[in-house]
Amino acid sequence: MASESLDAYRLYRAVRHAKTGFQLERVFRTLCFVLSQWIAHQTRSAAGDLRTKHVEQSEMTEIEFDKLCNVVCRIWTMLFSKSGLTVLDEIESVPPSEVQKLVLFQPPLQEIPGLHGPGEARTQGSETHYLVDILKTLDDEGVGYFLFRPSARRNVPDGGMKCVQPALLTSDDPTFWEGFTTAEIQHIRQMSGAISRLTAEQIRALGTHRTAFDTVEDVRREFRWARDRARQIMGTLNAGLIEFSAALRLQTCIREAGRKAKLNVAAYAEAYAGMSLELGGTILEAFKSAQTSPEAMWSSPELPSLIEKAADVDGISNCVLAVAFFLEHAEDRVNPKTREGRRMQKMWDEGRASVQSRHRTTLSEHVAEVIEGNRLTNDASRILRKLLQKI
Repeated sequence: MASESLDAYRLYRAVRHAKTGFQLERVFRTLCFVLSQWIAHQTRSAAGDLRTKHVEQSEMTEIEFDKLCNVVCRIWTMLFSKSGLTVLDEIESVPPSEVQKLVLFQPPLQEIPGLHGPGEARTQGSETHYLVDILKTLDDEGVGYFLFRPSARRNVPDGGMKCVQPALLTSDDPTFWEGFTTAEIQHIRQMSGAISRLTAEQIRALGTHRTAFDTVEDVRREFRWARDRARQIMGTLNAGLIEFSAALRLQTCIREAGRKAKLNVAAYAEAYAGMSLELGGTILEAFKSAQTSPEAMWSSPELPSLIEKAADVDGISNCVLAVAFFLEHAEDRVNPKTREGRRMQKMWDEGRASVQSRHRTTLSEHVAEVIEGNRLTNDASRILRKLLQKI
């Protein structure tokens, strides 16, 4: 449940007066307001759409929320650079009426590459603390701004991530805007109004991509991580085994490469157009400074080969993941009874067809035929090793 006031949360007041703590506290409240407005708008839209289940459309998963944080922090950093940064050293001499026209805080965060794209984070020495993980820790300690709860969606993408809900009232609470300038409140309201009209998928695409260079680098990085997982899996093939967690990570990396190289194009273009239509003035300038246009984002001549590479190895990752599953679930190898078993059987069928078409390699029609007891057959291990070397 949402608290009745900010004071109801055991916030560390001393930290709020420190520079980093002050900035983070403002960022947390800004994100809380943006998320609450998005949920409210999506809930109203879903209520009038009989084709969409109300709860599914108004939920945002951890990954989607992570990308929402990227979008908000990018825009806000640009706003600060055009406003507060210019007078920061002379702020005490600025008349109070003029102070209210400024943006006086910036996100003390930086984007760090992650499995599902970049995420806002803080670094301490060699340690990286992603913003979503920080917020989850606060939730666990009972001092959170957000609630991380199991999703009500029937099929939650990306390995069962939890959904995120605001933990603070943002509309009727008179203390919510304490400390914000008038300009900051106006910008937050305008930004949240534009973002609330985007779908979760559009927000994810917008937050995943920033520049054309970063997009290419992210795709390359996914392939590097995929090759690391492929080598890990090949190390266990000698014993006829595949760890399911390694196989899942392999598939995730390859699918993320395909998503970033091609599949996000339409959702990003829709999100960019929507934000450009809803925003205006200074905040529109900030948005366009923070986000590359769709036309330029996927203009790199390197992308076509990366797109083909992702399509080329997707079937391999499907086969490997299906085999890893059936090694652990003997009861589902023939005529699977569970939903997950049927999903994995379909994954095997599609992966096998792709491997045969793209690599002219034939795998047994029935996955049970490549397993003896709780180990892969020697032939299956040999074929999968050769396929993994192509990644």
